[in-house]
Amino acid sequence: MFFAVAARAVASAAAIGQSVVSFIFPQPPPPPSLQHEDSERDDKSENGSTEASFKGAIFRKPANENEEGIYRILESHPRILRYLGKDPLTGQILLPSLRNGDLFSHLSAHSDIPLATRLTWAIEIAQGVAHLHARDVIWADPHLQNVLLTDDYHAVLCDFGRSIHKASHYYNFTKGPPPIYICPIGYGYRTPRRTDIFGLGVILFVLLSERFPFHRDISPSLQEQTAIMQKHDEIFSALGVFDKLPPWLDSYFGDVVNKCFTLEYQSADTLVTELEAAFSRWCRNTEHWNHLLNPDFYNTSIEL
Repeated sequence: MFFAVAARAVASAAAIGQSVVSFIFPQPPPPPSLQHEDSERDDKSENGSTEASFKGAIFRKPANENEEGIYRILESHPRILRYLGKDPLTGQILLPSLRNGDLFSHLSAHSDIPLATRLTWAIEIAQGVAHLHARDVIWADPHLQNVLLTDDYHAVLCDFGRSIHKASHYYNFTKGPPPIYICPIGYGYRTPRRTDIFGLGVILFVLLSERFPFHRDISPSLQEQTAIMQKHDEIFSALGVFDKLPPWLDSYFGDVVNKCFTLEYQSADTLVTELEAAFSRWCRNTEHWNHLLNPDFYNTSIEL
């Protein structure tokens, strides 16, 4: 299964301009179309709903004026869960029901997901956050359970009930993601996007290392999450060092992750550019070493 997933992920990354991991799949399938999310946008009702033209299962989320407003601001984007409108009678928000569920559950259930696939998801999530920031929206609830997988295994962001549009510089976030994703309180004077940037750093760390910072796996208890959150606060106060990726990954992606943790990014657009560049370097070097170690690899057929 995950050979096919990785092939799709590799093709997806190629679609954003990267030369990627052909060493894993000598003949990867063509990139899956991202246009299916926009294909029926012209067939709308007066309240902006596309429910009538949508053919899949629909998830009805409790009415939330803030979240509905955020979906309207974000409009259609391949890295954002498609908004189908709202029920005119109940006010419920109508969204596609994605059978692959959320990314945290998927990672928890599968321990054999190729790094190329996880890297592609990392880029796609960062692209989604960059789109939010381009629309002057703060996600404010960044965590892996708020990332869904489409039927063709692309990552899309969801759950904007806590999101803020046009937040002031010192906006006080009263609610946020689970403790382990929360940025140190000392960052309160920095960019209002601080919650998104630090949380995205945690997400990238998990996707790259398959564990949370300062933890052995991806399943810390609430008590352990709170302790790690406090450790992050202490690191900020003492100008300490945040957790590191394994050395062989840190040389490529460590700078990007650390700049999230130290809040050197003001928004996610620069992060996306640097993450894509790091991914490209990793692909080139990994392909080079694989060819040196196994020159016959390109003649090996892989059944998908």
